[in-house]
Amino acid sequence: MYALECKAVKTLLISDHLFRSKSTLVRKQYVQLAEQAEKKFKAEVVVFSSMSQAGQRLKDLTGVAGVLYCPIPGIDDIEEDSSDDSDKEEKSEESEEEKTNKISFEDEQLELLINEGMIGYGDGETDGEDDNNH
Repeated sequence: MYALECKAVKTLLISDHLFRSKSTLVRKQYVQLAEQAEKKFKAEVVVFSSMSQAGQRLKDLTGVAGVLYCPIPGIDDIEEDSSDDSDKEEKSEESEEEKTNKISFEDEQLELLINEGMIGYGDGETDGEDDNNH
């Protein structure tokens, strides 16, 4: 939500399984998130079928991801209100290897989505398909 509030999200990626949750509260939460992303924050919302490889990978991660216009400095430092200072210290001591692995994994996920034609590359150009076919 922080990235949306910063207006840094170009495309919000959501797994369809979140809209089919048994919990009406969860369903409402993600419908509201998608509506806010489109209307308030002017982000494109793409819903992935959990039956596709890309959709399954998105579901396995968190079910929600975003393609950003630009990096958001300090976004890794943002935590839930319930966390304490010792957790923050542990996160700040993350090794360079862990940071490299995290970046590599994110790059791999993004490359998969681009290769499957699910999203375009961040230059604003499309691959010739009609954008309304999502």
